[in-house]
Amino acid sequence: MLRLPPFQGLVWPVAVLALVPGIAAAGFSFNFSSDPNQVYSGRALAVCNMPGQTNVNCSSFYAQPDSTPFLQERVQDPATGKLYYHVVVGQPGDGFAQEFFITAASAFAAGQNSDGSASFGKDTCGNPRCNGQDPLGASSGDNRITGIGTGGSYLVGGSPLGEVAVLQLMGVHTKDANTGQWNCADSYCGSYQKDWGKKPRLRQIFNGSSGGQTVQWTFDLDLSGQDMLTLPTTATEPVITFSISGAAGGGPASFDYAKDAPQRQSTAGRYCRGTPDASGSCTPPSLPSDWSTVNLNQYSYFDGDMPLDQDWSLYRDPAQN
Repeated sequence: MLRLPPFQGLVWPVAVLALVPGIAAAGFSFNFSSDPNQVYSGRALAVCNMPGQTNVNCSSFYAQPDSTPFLQERVQDPATGKLYYHVVVGQPGDGFAQEFFITAASAFAAGQNSDGSASFGKDTCGNPRCNGQDPLGASSGDNRITGIGTGGSYLVGGSPLGEVAVLQLMGVHTKDANTGQWNCADSYCGSYQKDWGKKPRLRQIFNGSSGGQTVQWTFDLDLSGQDMLTLPTTATEPVITFSISGAAGGGPASFDYAKDAPQRQSTAGRYCRGTPDASGSCTPPSLPSDWSTVNLNQYSYFDGDMPLDQDWSLYRDPAQN
């Protein structure tokens, strides 16, 4: 159970608990606003409907009949000098927010007026096969470099290059000024968080009343301590609890996955980026010079593989777009 599709296109159809850390990486943090390490770059900068900020490039390049807060900027890690794209969609107080940092890997992605890919796809998004312009491969009929095809790390010069850090919040959240954590302020909250080089943590919580009874349930799958380049032999078990009219473990109806599912078979977490050796250490694929011949088996699962040439539209609900 709980096979996780690896990174694909950002905006996961998942959700999550009460406290969500605000740390993204050594030089960056998740704050759903402009980063102090911004490096201006022409078309790569867009600020639209962001609280307390002046709109930039909204009417020129990103005109949409939408009031959703949106930010795209290039930022530079002060510790390494590496460039990243930083994107924010929505705000935590509005019920949906997503923030991510992704390596600005292509030559055009570092340009002042480029519309190049932030990942390892075509150098220019003018080509319809570009990840950003055709994320599901619908226009080109080619989904090898769409979805997750160019979002992961690749081996360049003997070292892994390219990564993503992302935090997605569902339900209304507020930030604790003292701890920097995002707290659930809604009956339902969800979160997806993936830090640099690590696997994600998925959490969900619901607390509501119906017919005079209180309904509570939680789901927490924490893979954040696992490296993306390690294939574990032991699965990670999620925390799943459910109760009506009382705390978990009490009341007229309750369920605890750890206690009430003796025949459970968890498989979560047993995957890695690349190809594992006998010890479970994984080497990411080499950056291809020709994407038309790219190796589609870029992730390895303990229970089998998941090639990149999937029908990614199965993960999308057209009614929500």
